[in-house]
Amino acid sequence: MKKQKWFGWLVLALVVMLASCQSTVTVRHLVPAEVNMGSYRTIAVASTSLSAPALNYYPTWSINFDDFGYRLSTGYERNAAKNAAELATKTFTSTLQSSGFFTVLPPEQTDKYLALGDDGVALLKQKGVKAIVTSSISYLDLDERPFTEDIVENQLDPTTKKNKQVVTGKKYYVSQRVTLTFSYLVRDIESGTILASNSFTDRRSRDTEIARRVYRGSSFVDERRYAFAYAPSVTSMISSILDAFQNKIAQQLMPTWKYTTLALMPNKPKEANVQDAYRMADAGQVEQAYALFRAQWDATGHLPSGYNAALMQEAMGNLSDALTLMNQVASRTGDVKASAAVHRMLAAQKAQQEAHNQINGTTSVGESKVTTTQIITGS
Repeated sequence: MKKQKWFGWLVLALVVMLASCQSTVTVRHLVPAEVNMGSYRTIAVASTSLSAPALNYYPTWSINFDDFGYRLSTGYERNAAKNAAELATKTFTSTLQSSGFFTVLPPEQTDKYLALGDDGVALLKQKGVKAIVTSSISYLDLDERPFTEDIVENQLDPTTKKNKQVVTGKKYYVSQRVTLTFSYLVRDIESGTILASNSFTDRRSRDTEIARRVYRGSSFVDERRYAFAYAPSVTSMISSILDAFQNKIAQQLMPTWKYTTLALMPNKPKEANVQDAYRMADAGQVEQAYALFRAQWDATGHLPSGYNAALMQEAMGNLSDALTLMNQVASRTGDVKASAAVHRMLAAQKAQQEAHNQINGTTSVGESKVTTTQIITGS
């Protein structure tokens, strides 16, 4: 029985090892935005606003470590909410500008126009603006509290001569957790119709060691591990939360690149002529690998070579040529894996064409209205 169990684990280890050694290639395809913004390429982006609760939020507590007499003030600065809004404005605007899909009137200009009311909106229309983008932080909260953790060591018991766990001290921490909700809305400047809106909630937590008490027989030694009179600033945690929202925002409002790692078909039946092609693919030498795979496929009809040559073309950005070759491989060999790859490539080609239609403003499908709420569990 033990021998069978050992053999089973050996087989499993070999499978894992072989899988980890399998050659792969990364392909990318342009995918359409969830909302067709092709008719709204010129947008005016307003500064991120703060809801009254978020603006007025400020914790008044102090964080006490009674064993030491230490007291820390909160890590939430008095201007933290304002800084969060400014950071959200910068991050959100950068996301909309970075792809080049939109022509963006920045917040410092948009705010001035919107402050003029209807006259300002009329001026925005004259500038060619098609949609107004607004955003807000509707919820911002901080939880801070102290906690302790025993220091445990293994020590030899002189009586039993066996190791036992002994508490040799205590660590003192401050735990911080920030929760933030960010929302945005895109509105047609002419009709006022909401084209898209989304709301995200996320949180970040962090533990910082403040002090340590080490037992020395019947006494102890205290060690200060944190030198400041205030808890660590939560600004970096707020920034991390806002950064986490940006990919989803980009996917909703503009065409984006999707990257996929694909496994090459193993060299079975083995052909010595393409051994180097696998190493080239792993090294990122896609064009050289394609040349070897394609030559072998053309010369002998070697299935893995034809399949992998099509993947190399796809990785080089030649999706149409890759699809033609993969379809040829599937038709000639009847291979199920090649047929599945044809269907995957067809779907990618269709999505890519839709993305180009959005970029060119030629898609015939009407604008999609998307209103969603995203709750993202952070760490």
